[in-house]
Amino acid sequence: MFLNIILNNTAGSGNARHSWEIVQAELEKRHVRYELKVSKYSGHAEKIALQLAKKATPDSIIVVLGGDGTLHEVVNGLLKHRRELPFDVPVGYIPSGSGNDFATASKMTTDPLTALEDILSLTEPTTINVGYYEEAMRHERGFFVNNIGVGFDAAIVSRTNSATSKKALNKLHLGSLSYVFSLIGVLFHQDSFQLMVHNRNNHDIYQKAFLVTTSNHPYFGGGVPILPNANVHDPDLELIVIERHNWLILLWIALFIPSGKHLNSHWVHHYKSSSVRLTTSSLEFGQSDGEEMGSRFFDLSMNTVQYPFWIKSRK
Repeated sequence: MFLNIILNNTAGSGNARHSWEIVQAELEKRHVRYELKVSKYSGHAEKIALQLAKKATPDSIIVVLGGDGTLHEVVNGLLKHRRELPFDVPVGYIPSGSGNDFATASKMTTDPLTALEDILSLTEPTTINVGYYEEAMRHERGFFVNNIGVGFDAAIVSRTNSATSKKALNKLHLGSLSYVFSLIGVLFHQDSFQLMVHNRNNHDIYQKAFLVTTSNHPYFGGGVPILPNANVHDPDLELIVIERHNWLILLWIALFIPSGKHLNSHWVHHYKSSSVRLTTSSLEFGQSDGEEMGSRFFDLSMNTVQYPFWIKSRK
C-alpha cells in the first residue's frame, strides 16, 4: 500500500493541520510508505489528484486530509478525466473539515488516528454513488459527493465567502460563526424564485421556491438531515424544494427537520429519482459541495456515477 496524501492545511479553520501532525507521527512510527502534497489554493487539489492518478500504481490510494471541499476537488480531478486514466485510484478520507457531512453520511470516524487505522486495515474499496451534473447554460459539468443547491443554501455560501469577518473568525477557530451570521442575513433578505422540476415525464412549476437541494445523502450545512432517507449506496438522487411564503412557515419547517417530519409539509416537495433536471427563470446563487457556482440562470441535469472509496463505515 502506498498513500498519496493530499492535505489542505486551512480546512476546518486549521483543524486539518493539527490532524496531519498526528497522522504523520503515526505513519513514521509504522514505516508506512507515503507522499505528501499540499493544496495551496482553490482548485489545486483537483489538479494534484489528476497528477497523482496518472502516475499511480495498483497499490496506490489517494488520501484526502481536509474537509468536504477538498474531497470535492479530488473527486472532480479523478472523475472529470476518468477516461484518460489507466484505472480508478481509490479515494481514502481523513475528515478534518468543519462540517464533515460526507463522513457523517458514510458513518465514518472523524478521529484522525482511527481514520488512518481504518485505511491501513482495509483490503478492498467500497463503491459509493457520486452525483454528476451538467449545466446547459454554461456548458459546464462536474461531480458532487454531498449536494448541489440553488437558492437559500447557495446564497449562504456566497455571503459567507465574501464576508470580511470570515478570515478573522477562521484565525480564532470560529469559522462556523461566519456561517451563522450569513444564514440569518439570507433568511430575511433572500427572495423566492420560479423553479421548474423536470422529473421523467412530469414538469412541476414552483413560483415561490426558496431552498432547492439535490443530494446524495441526508446531510447538508454541517449535519442537518434535510433528506433523511438519501443514501450514498443508492444510485437514486433525492431532491427537496422548500417554498417561502413567510418566515414563520420557514421556522416551523426548520423545527421539524431533525425528526424528518418536514417532508410532510404542504410547502415542502420531495423527489427521488435516478435523474432530475432543474431550470430557473431568474439569476440565482448555486453551490456544489459548498463550492460557489456564482449567480446565474440554471438548467441543471443530474444523475449518479459509481467510484471506489477506501473508507470504512462504523455502524
